[in-house]
Amino acid sequence: MSAHYFLGFSADIRIRDKAVQMQEELNASDYFRHLTGPEDFHVTLLFLGGWEQRKREKLWKRLEDKQLPAFTLSFRRYAIFGKAERPRVLFLRPDPEPILADMYQTVIQEASQLDFPVPERGYHPHLTLAKKAGSVPFPEPVYGEMEQVAMPVTELTLYQVRPESKPRYYAETTMTLCGRS
Repeated sequence: MSAHYFLGFSADIRIRDKAVQMQEELNASDYFRHLTGPEDFHVTLLFLGGWEQRKREKLWKRLEDKQLPAFTLSFRRYAIFGKAERPRVLFLRPDPEPILADMYQTVIQEASQLDFPVPERGYHPHLTLAKKAGSVPFPEPVYGEMEQVAMPVTELTLYQVRPESKPRYYAETTMTLCGRS
């Protein structure tokens, strides 16, 4: 089986602490079979799967040439994917951020020129707290509020997924995003 990859943004210490706090407040370990470890908290930009190495490298070079901008994500809500009583994923949802939306469109445009299949479901940025519902129904609301926390995004990372390792996501290469003018 070939390794899987994704482009994403690593969570800083403030959002890691808030994410762990939310896992505890929501008793996520009682309702989900897998909790994300603090070292693996991130926001995915694009899941590349087993896309061939040569094309990943070309995409990375094109993105470096674009000089993508740094930005800040603000988190003040948690939410779920899936059925309310047995959600597939519990996550922190960032507020809409135009720079992130533009960056996603840039990445998709560049990847599609290299024959990457454009995702049909659109982009829903999130930071996964837990996944794989357990046998006990999740009692919390589908959406919830929390104290706001900001996450500066200053780097884009190409991660390799290593499911049997800790951390699960290995930073293969990282680029620094350009400061705001």
